[in-house]
Amino acid sequence: MSTYRNIHGRSIKSISTDPTTAVSEGEIWYNTSSNVFKSILVSEAWSSSSPVIKNTYRAGSAGTQTSALLFGGSSTPPFSFFADTQEYGGSGFSSGGAMAQARWGLRGAGTQTAGLGFGGYIGPPGPPSKNSALTEEYNGTAWTTSPNSMGTGRYALGGAGTQTSALAFGGKIYPGADQSVTEEYDGSSWTGGGALPSARTRLTGCGPSNNDALAVGTLTSGVCSTYDGTSWTDTGSLGTARYRGGSSGSTSSAITYGGSTHPGVSNVTATESFDGSTWSTSPATMGTARYAFGYAGVVNSAVAMSGHTNTVMTGVTEEYAVSANVITGAAWASGPSINTARRGGNAGAVGSSTAGLIWCGVIGPGSLTNATEEYNGSSWSNSNNYPISTQNVGGAGTQAAGIGFGGSLPPQTTTANDYNGTSWTGITAMPTATWIPSGTGTAAAALSSGGTNPSGASTTTTLEWDDSAWTAGGSLSTGRRYFAGFGSQSDSLAPGGTTAPGAISAVTEKYNGSTWSSGNAMVTTIRAHAASAQSSTSAGLNMCGTTDDSTSSAATFEYDGTSWRTNASTAATRLEAFGIGDSTSAHIISGISPWPTPGAVITATEIFSGETTSLNVKTLTQS
Repeated sequence: MSTYRNIHGRSIKSISTDPTTAVSEGEIWYNTSSNVFKSILVSEAWSSSSPVIKNTYRAGSAGTQTSALLFGGSSTPPFSFFADTQEYGGSGFSSGGAMAQARWGLRGAGTQTAGLGFGGYIGPPGPPSKNSALTEEYNGTAWTTSPNSMGTGRYALGGAGTQTSALAFGGKIYPGADQSVTEEYDGSSWTGGGALPSARTRLTGCGPSNNDALAVGTLTSGVCSTYDGTSWTDTGSLGTARYRGGSSGSTSSAITYGGSTHPGVSNVTATESFDGSTWSTSPATMGTARYAFGYAGVVNSAVAMSGHTNTVMTGVTEEYAVSANVITGAAWASGPSINTARRGGNAGAVGSSTAGLIWCGVIGPGSLTNATEEYNGSSWSNSNNYPISTQNVGGAGTQAAGIGFGGSLPPQTTTANDYNGTSWTGITAMPTATWIPSGTGTAAAALSSGGTNPSGASTTTTLEWDDSAWTAGGSLSTGRRYFAGFGSQSDSLAPGGTTAPGAISAVTEKYNGSTWSSGNAMVTTIRAHAASAQSSTSAGLNMCGTTDDSTSSAATFEYDGTSWRTNASTAATRLEAFGIGDSTSAHIISGISPWPTPGAVITATEIFSGETTSLNVKTLTQS
């Protein structure tokens, strides 16, 4: 008689708490606290990730789930055509090098550091014909144009393979018919391959090389075909016929997901698995039904990026995984409201997600407040007021030991004050009146950087506080105001802001205690954003603000010590909000939502939780 020990080589363990680290699939243990048997279950699922930088559809894509490319594409009518490249690192997007030719309906192959983009359409539908045969190669930083273009320029084609072994198949030539042509790329030139069994457009494809590729679906059918380096063979059709979806894998094992049915253009969330001959429906469904999105990955690990929902373009990113882990994506959730709605208070994140501090701000047109509020992890309470009612005051420190400096009454002020956890006390004034400075550091070692000087210009001034006096530090390279930095007096970051009225910056500068140096630029220009409180520049968040001065933003950007990438968006757009917390547990508080109209100052807060991974533990029953 076979026993569990005979099969698995181990006995059933008795433990009081479930394991938190990886164990073997199917391993069973007895939980003595809950008096039940448990095991690890491997499951298929889609989970949310950070949105793209720029919404796009009909774009090219390549890479893996943790290192993907999204490039080109277009907007909805009136059409704009993109040359942008967005790099996905497994948790968020950063900007890459621009393509030589803006186009849509192109395909991609390869990796994030050795990518290939080919085909597409240049310009809106209609004459004159602008079918593209252009081929571009990406090295992880920049695109270069291959001297050898495709033999047949076309768009809405399928693609597979790598930068040195790629396949292009099917597609459409405007204003001509759908195509069955196949071309093989060897890293330098294209040559003709075996034709598809039937002409197809708006199909998807996957495969590791031009000798192992899968063509999936088409405009009017769920037909699928495999390619062996010489010819195509029709194989099992999809359970749900669709087109303009995504696919990942090879001719022996693959998945397809999303897309649209025809006629009727009904978007689907279904995922189907391929075993080399037939397709079966997966229990995993996408969270957002869409088509014409970017996709990358392999059979057990894929990513879907941006696309169209049939009403609007979406920036949604979702990841597919077959894993023993449950992945919960980073997200914002509603938090407790503050007592006094305001915007433009302390410019600097002060305190943690369980002990935060905010003060001052604008409560309405021409009306300022000096109200101070503390957060204990569950609710906000009023504390003793700041000595003056002001706006856009610099701030640093913690709930138990904070500092406020500068601001505008108006006019700008030199006033500075310490907070001891209960009340405020005046300290040595700043040498120069400053409005909208960024504050970082502690109450005993604070840094004031940038802001607006009494003449109304953005300043490069940096001031250091040593708990008794202010002294001049190294100047910013670019005078800016309305930016939210984080870090310490000897290790601080100055991202984004306004250089002059109407001029918003993406510049990032880093301070080492004496001088500022240039860092990697932010994902986009942004000002009047909030920050999470960090003691160093190794990790941090910037939230909301405005990217173009025409609307408030819901964007979150994460800094990893070197570069910026997107993270989960807030539910509400906000401008001149407050921030507390850190890169894994942050709060964004109050602000104007939306802006510029109707521009209501709100009491609402939102709480950020970073991505988590946990074992998929299943309780065993007799049923």
